[in-house]
Amino acid sequence: EEMARPVSRSVCDPRAESIPSRNGVLKQGYLVKKGHIRHSWRTRWFVLKKNSLEYFKSREDIRPKGKVTLVGASLNCPPPDPDYKRKWLLILTTVEGKEYLIEAPDQTTRDEWQLAIEDIIRKLDPSKRGHTHAAVTLSRSLLTSSYIETSDDDLRKQREIVQAMQDVFAGVKLEELKRGKIGKHVDKYFTGKDAVDWLIEWFFVSDRKDGVTLANSMLRNGFFHAIEGEEGKNGLTKSTITVDKLKCYQFQDSEMARYIFVSFATVQTVEKLLFSESEEEKEDIFSPSGSSSPESGDITHPNRPPSIESLDSSSDNNKAPLEDRIIRQGFLLKKGHFRRNWKIRRFVLKEKATHLLYFKVAKIKTKPQGLIPLKGSTLSIIDGDTQDIQPIPNVHKKRYSLPSRLVAQTVVNKPNMFCIETADHVRYIIQTESDIERMGWISDITTQIEWLAQRETRSESVLS
Repeated sequence: EEMARPVSRSVCDPRAESIPSRNGVLKQGYLVKKGHIRHSWRTRWFVLKKNSLEYFKSREDIRPKGKVTLVGASLNCPPPDPDYKRKWLLILTTVEGKEYLIEAPDQTTRDEWQLAIEDIIRKLDPSKRGHTHAAVTLSRSLLTSSYIETSDDDLRKQREIVQAMQDVFAGVKLEELKRGKIGKHVDKYFTGKDAVDWLIEWFFVSDRKDGVTLANSMLRNGFFHAIEGEEGKNGLTKSTITVDKLKCYQFQDSEMARYIFVSFATVQTVEKLLFSESEEEKEDIFSPSGSSSPESGDITHPNRPPSIESLDSSSDNNKAPLEDRIIRQGFLLKKGHFRRNWKIRRFVLKEKATHLLYFKVAKIKTKPQGLIPLKGSTLSIIDGDTQDIQPIPNVHKKRYSLPSRLVAQTVVNKPNMFCIETADHVRYIIQTESDIERMGWISDITTQIEWLAQRETRSESVLS
């Protein structure tokens, strides 16, 4: 029974509603993970829950292939390295120091996962690791009697200050120390004294008392982990996440107090500007409300390092030629034409392009695995089982020779499927992670098809 329906232009716009969490699932999607034994990269279905990150071999699996406990964990999002082909990495480190290397398809997806995982880690109390689930999920802030609830606006401001502290040129002074018994992960830590000095230097606070108050609020809101160093013959030898409640809840202005960022994302380019001697600016800096405006949502000052968001406009994608600008990319499931099994592919839709590209995910290659011609193609949404007629290659010839016959196969209903049928009547069946993502892909592909049709119409009118 044919259940595919064509897509009208009015249906293509993505819906703004959020995806409700089911069974404690806060976020889910396909990401690429590096193995710990064979060190190969494999696509996995990741599911973020209240205190853990689980990954499955496929979306339909019930039992996870692995589980990462987020209590006392930390996250590092390194900038893209031109010498390293894996660009948008999430390096998740457990409290024991075990690293999980995870790759997202693009920066937007990585930023979404970073914020979601960071928000979970911040809410978990590292001093309660090993306890029951109920005790672990309590926020470290709520476990203190002197806790004062922080508003969303103050949390946003504190997050921007933390981002500025991580600046590669003008951030707080960082030192390195290996973590735990494994000894492979290296913590980049700062001392309590250096943090307060930095807050005063960049005019976030006026004196050390205010600096300790601000840093203490950021610690209780989970932006830092307090660590302890083990002394050896040559000084500190390794670090551990502390379970001392006093160190977890009370920031110390001391060289002996050491802290790491829960989520670390280095800002690569920033210029340290000279301080202005204007008394009016100084008064504005020292004001309790800061120098930000409600409309801008940015607390940065000309004398302070910019946040990560202020550098987004200078991304390489905006400077790229028009033909190389990426409109949308991501991991999608595609049904094969020959073996007719489902494979995860990295799909890339570029501006002013005539084809939709898809690549293998596990291996980084510049040459695409396949191209889907968009000129004259039509899109349809698949809501149920459908008949998929595909060519079967002649087994007596080469693998990709001309087909000897056509075979109809029933495609079992999967959620969030859509079909691209080319002008030559070749059908590409694709599955997305959610209905919102499906409508987003359909909207962008439809826009590209319409642009190609208009370009052809203009060309014909010029020739005539």
